[in-house]
Amino acid sequence: MSKFGIKHWAKMLKLTAGILLCSAASIAAEEKKNVLMVVIDDLMPALGCYGDELAKTPHIDQLAQESTVFERAYCQYPICNASRTSLMSGLRPDSSGVYGNNQPAHNELTDTLVMNKYFMQQGFDVIGIGKIYHASEGPNDGWSKPYFKTKWLDHIRPENKKLAATFFNPKKSQGLPPSIELEDVADDAYCDGQAADAAVKEILARSGSDKPFFMALGFRHPHLPWCAPKKYWDMYDRDALPLADNNYYPKDAPQIALKKSVGELGGYSDIPEKHPLTEAQMRQSIHGYLACVSYVDAQLGKVVSALKEAGLYDNTVIVIWGDHGYQLGNHNTWAKGVNWESSNHAPLILRTAGQKKAVRVNGLVEFLDVYPSLCEASGIKTPAHCEGSSLVPLVKDPSLPARKFAFSQLKKGPVMGRSIRSDRYRFTIWEKDKNKEIVGIELYDLQEDPAGNQNLSTDPEYEKMVEQMTAEHRKVWPAK
Repeated sequence: MSKFGIKHWAKMLKLTAGILLCSAASIAAEEKKNVLMVVIDDLMPALGCYGDELAKTPHIDQLAQESTVFERAYCQYPICNASRTSLMSGLRPDSSGVYGNNQPAHNELTDTLVMNKYFMQQGFDVIGIGKIYHASEGPNDGWSKPYFKTKWLDHIRPENKKLAATFFNPKKSQGLPPSIELEDVADDAYCDGQAADAAVKEILARSGSDKPFFMALGFRHPHLPWCAPKKYWDMYDRDALPLADNNYYPKDAPQIALKKSVGELGGYSDIPEKHPLTEAQMRQSIHGYLACVSYVDAQLGKVVSALKEAGLYDNTVIVIWGDHGYQLGNHNTWAKGVNWESSNHAPLILRTAGQKKAVRVNGLVEFLDVYPSLCEASGIKTPAHCEGSSLVPLVKDPSLPARKFAFSQLKKGPVMGRSIRSDRYRFTIWEKDKNKEIVGIELYDLQEDPAGNQNLSTDPEYEKMVEQMTAEHRKVWPAK
């Protein structure tokens, strides 16, 4: 063969190899990534990776070393159902019309392409375990196989279990169960251990499978009642746990913003329905919350270990979020259902497939951004109806600008409180929906007052700031 022929064929082989490499790269780029979405009920940023010095959460903290921690993520509504509905639908509460816990998602979102249904359409096996939507499995036909349900009230001590069985029917109830339970049992004696075992089984069964999966795994703790194996309670010294140092309502806050009862905590036999709690009751409640956080952390560790054992870890997108913040006596308030910083700020951790380095994003983001983020990270398009924005660009470059504002809201009877969170301030207008009559305004300078203890809306020095924030507020929620 002539030198020309040799050169020609060498060139052709090189070109062909290049085409094959490009094709392989293209196929790899189009490969769909698995998704593990974990929602932890009532979880505020009580995690070591968020700087919490009390919570013992080694498994989440370890995962955070290969993930992006969004330090300022905000839910759209500080109550379970509305927050979860917003995230799973990609819609703001004002778009979906879901504001309370008495609006089941399967009734309200019949025409909405919720996240799990969309991933099914895109060819994923979609598995649901535990609590994802609030009181149901969500819209029909949203799962590839039967949903794995877990109990909300999962006391196991016989006398408590009997009382819990009548908890939702007061007319037949012979009493109420306690808010805590700590038995010296294995993790799977309580519901979140059972959910973790179900998730592990599903993951290990997919070892070697090429079909992508989307697993929605919902842990019910640290939601009340605080039931967890004794070993997690033993991780904390109750007498050494600090109480809230701002156990009072924010100064000059409008009455509409306040929560005058202890909320759902008062629905148990060992806690009064009204203030004040004794010091012993407060310490017990904080202890119970932290014990359940550590219990859930251990369950998540089992699930992540299963991904590694099955060889799926590096090809799986993992997201962890708490559905809203929480109050543990701060601002004289327990549980949630207030429109303050601590009830709307919640953890959000995202690990893109193959991520090895820790990334921290300080910019403002919303839970509304989770749906489009999981779409982009898994290799599929985002549905047009989604009102959030993908966070993947911030994962790649955390110096990019994030949101200018994060929005949240809370309805109290005929009055809606709508908040905007800027880099420095939290601003809320409480007004009647029918005629937009303003019944309260709040402004907190979270740079000078991080806990939000002083409402500044009537301070003459902040008059211009109130005007500026009102103008921004009206761009989103116009007055009539």
